[in-house]
Amino acid sequence: MSSNPNDPHPTYGSYEPPTYSSYEQQPGASSFSAGEPFGGAQSTPQNAMMTEADYRQLGQEPPLSQPLYGAKPITAYIRFWKKYVRFKGYASRSEYWWPQLINTLTCLVLFSPAIVGLIISNNQAQQTFKTTGSYPTDPYIPGFAIISFFATFLFLLAAAVPTLSSGWRRIQDAGMHGALVFLSFVPYLGGLINFVLCLLPTKLAARNPGYDDNTGD
Repeated sequence: MSSNPNDPHPTYGSYEPPTYSSYEQQPGASSFSAGEPFGGAQSTPQNAMMTEADYRQLGQEPPLSQPLYGAKPITAYIRFWKKYVRFKGYASRSEYWWPQLINTLTCLVLFSPAIVGLIISNNQAQQTFKTTGSYPTDPYIPGFAIISFFATFLFLLAAAVPTLSSGWRRIQDAGMHGALVFLSFVPYLGGLINFVLCLLPTKLAARNPGYDDNTGD
């Protein structure tokens, strides 16, 4: 418009809309964006190394679909059972090794009575041999030893699948295909190879979208 207020024929220039900086929201604009559904925060990406302390600081429960780094023993063991048959996704070293340690100690506790029972049975067999010159054809085995043996067997059977799935996810977290966990069934060296693979550090650069866990929490 002309700057002269008495001009009977004011002139108008082209309209120039106001400009906004990248940090300034335009009036009336919605906070919704494609990356943030309904204006909320994005879910934790698979390539973020979120620790248990990070989630606690945010007041959030660590999602099962994401790997948890710096997991405490109890948290790692609960996740071990909750992710019973999840072969998708990743598992940190703490998520994998804490349950392995706890399961090993549990087996030792469950099997200890069986060991004691076998020692008692062997001592009695040796005593019989000293007395009669022959070992008993039907050696005595305490009942608690039999119960201990079956309890250990049932526990190992129950833990077999989550142990396999957690190993699968741990190897994928190290940047390789989880199917390498089956090398543990190779006689002699298989267990050692699997042990080394599960000790390898996390490799975020080697993440494969096909390995991501999209089953939810």
